[in-house]
Formats: sequence, structure tokens, C-alpha cells
Amino acid sequence: MQHTNARRTEDVPVRYSTDVLVVGGGLAGVCAAVSAAETGANVILLERNGRGGGNFTNSFVGTFCGYHIVEDEAYKLICGGLGERVFNHLVQENALGRYITYAKVPVIPFDIPVLTRFLDQMLMDAGVKVLFRQLVSDVVVEDNRVASVVVTDKSGQYSIACKAVIDCTGDGDVAFMAGVPLLEDGGQIQFPSMIFHMGGINVEEASKTTKKELAEYQRQAVESGEFDLPRRDGTVSLLPRLGMAQANMGRIKIGDRPIDVFNPEELSWGEMEGRRQSFMYLDFLKKYVPGYENAYICGLPNTVGIRESRRMQGQYVLTKEDFLAAQKFEDGIACSSWPVEFHKAGALTEWVYLPEGEYIEVPMRSLIPEEIENLLFAGRCLSADQTSHAAVRCGPVCMSMGEAAGLAAAELAETGGKAQEIDGGKIRQAMKARGAHFLKDA
Repeated sequence: MQHTNARRTEDVPVRYSTDVLVVGGGLAGVCAAVSAAETGANVILLERNGRGGGNFTNSFVGTFCGYHIVEDEAYKLICGGLGERVFNHLVQENALGRYITYAKVPVIPFDIPVLTRFLDQMLMDAGVKVLFRQLVSDVVVEDNRVASVVVTDKSGQYSIACKAVIDCTGDGDVAFMAGVPLLEDGGQIQFPSMIFHMGGINVEEASKTTKKELAEYQRQAVESGEFDLPRRDGTVSLLPRLGMAQANMGRIKIGDRPIDVFNPEELSWGEMEGRRQSFMYLDFLKKYVPGYENAYICGLPNTVGIRESRRMQGQYVLTKEDFLAAQKFEDGIACSSWPVEFHKAGALTEWVYLPEGEYIEVPMRSLIPEEIENLLFAGRCLSADQTSHAAVRCGPVCMSMGEAAGLAAAELAETGGKAQEIDGGKIRQAMKARGAHFLKDA
């Protein structure tokens, strides 16, 4: 999806000034803001919704993927630092569900309200100024640096001046407005879905159904002509709360293509279509799958779950070849054991797995644009081709990317240096000092 870059706005009054501005309060954004603030930087976090967590709270992505590798039948944590801080809190609060291993590494359901509250606490403890319900509408670039961003809220427009900025919007909004080039999408991006929550489940019966059996039920339902399921390998995960589950089953499309998430008409239709599909899949589960006879929908998300939109051109583009080689980097700052999970055209999902005990690293250079000197990006909009992106877009990896970007941005704000001259190896060592787990060196 290529879109024309936005106009420039230079005359909007400045309301705030800060060392580090983080735009987007998903998992990457929260960790970026917290890590920068913990170094002593003054930090503002902007978020368009009313809570942090991004897709993991607002879109009900209630499972973590890629936290561990499996080696000699043992789980080994590869996401440390702030990601491990989040994990340990969920353990302490009994807010994790039973591990699921259909992807050869654990899929871990978690309690969304507990995560939401802890993200709030992390931001408050770190002294981050949080501005919810704010939308970035433009970026002012002067001398190849982001001088300020323009924000729109119910009071009108204002701007925030910053020494360094981190784009954690997922859609790469700030980087795009600043003129950072986009990577090609290969003709089609991944399809979005809407996840929904159910109650009234017979956990003992529901837990007996394997992923393979669930897919067979979906195939039977389609072939019977009773249900026109757009996806036939969707999953259901039992949540920590008794009798509850989340379903990640739909596929939102127009014909054979995904909706354009930058087209307001298509995105709005997609939100409604996602809710329609949720009730259709509920009816399917109640009729075909043991344990769901009395199920009901108890939660619909605020937004559709977007897997891919803009991917930015960085100093280094993480590649399919890197994934297949389980590549490690001297400036690696985040680890992922998750397979390539590509939601392509048709009713099935493409999976490509790493060898047992392996993981891929994301290099610091994939968070740095080639030109804008005080800008970084982290999370879903990182510099990666479509294949590797489908393996590193998961939550624990985004938390590590955000933490690294926060450390780098704090350094830029202090020194006035250029992002392109950041020593990624130094950031890797700083991550280690904060508890990151790099089990294998480059």
C-alpha cells in the first residue's frame, strides 16, 4: 500500500517540549517510553486510544507468542528486560493461562485487564507524561530532523517539540509523514482479523479439542454449506478466567484482498464485518465443537486487529533469508522464536518454523531510518520484508524493540547526535545490563 506523504504544518503553537516523544502506546511504545524515562530523559507518550497495549488490549490479542524457545523439552525465556518484567507480573497475579504449543513454541493466554493496569503502573512509576486520546496529524521536519509533531484533539491542534522521537504507531505514521520511504508490500499485505471473547464454556470439554480437530470442524462446516467461514484454521484459546476463551478465527477481506486500513470507508466496513464474523463463528462453535454449546460473546474489541500495514525502509531490512538462517547480529536487540505466520489469500495460514531451540534477532539498524537524524521506529512498522515481519511482529519482540529504541532515543536527546551513528552493539550491551536474554552470540 503506497500512499502520498502528508503536508507539512509549521505554524501550530507549541504546547509541550520534551527530550523524547513516543508516538503510539502499544507494547513497543510503552516499553520505549519507560526505558527512556528510566535513563533520566523527559518523556511524553502519545496514544490515540484511552489505554496502552495497542493490539494486545484494544484488539483483544490476548496471547503472547515468542517469549520462549523449547530446548530439551524445557522452556527457556528469550525476552528479558521490560518484557520479562511484564511476564513476571502476570505470573504473580495468576493472570496467565495454560501454555499452548501448536506452533512448536508456547502460546500464552493472558488476562487483558491485568496487563492494561500494569502498563499504566509502569508508565506512572517511570514518570512518563501520558497523553491519551491524541492523534498525530502532521510532522515538522527541519534540517533533516523532526522538530515537532502536530497533534489534534477535541481542543483543536497543538504541537510538541522534541529532541528525539520514536514511532511506535504500528502504521508508521510519524515516519511516513517525515518522508521515510516504505518497503514494497509484495502485492498484498496480511489479512486483518477481529478477535472476540466468549463466556459460558465447558472448559473440561473444550480443552479436549486439538487445533487439528478444530480445523476439521471448520472444514466440515464450510463443506456442508451451513457456514461461509472466510478462514478455516482459526484458533480458540482458553483464558485465565474460568469459563472464558478468546477466538482468533475470522479473516476480513473484500473479494480476495485485505481491506485498505488507510481507507476510512473500507476500515469502517471492516470493523462491522469483523463483528458479523464474530457472531457467525460463535454459532459455528456452539453447533460443531464440544464444550461451546452454551457459549456467548462477552467481549468485542475496540478495533480490528491489523497484522501488517506500513513497513519502513531502515538502515537494514530484515529478510526471509535471515529468518531461515536464524540469524544473530552484533547489534541484535530483540529475539523471536515465533514461526513465520502469514495470513495470506484463501482460507488457510502459511507457517514456516525455525529449528527447535532457535530464534532470530532483530538488529538495531532495523529501527533506524536512512536519513532522518532524530527518528527511530519500533514495533510492527520496523524495517523487515514480509516474510521475516510475519515472524517478529509478536508482543514480546515488540517490547524488546521498544526498550532498545527508548535507550537509543534518550542517548540522542542527550548528545544531539544522529540516529544513523548509534552504536547498536552498545545498545545490545545496555539491554543485557537491563536483563535481556541473548542465549547465542552473533
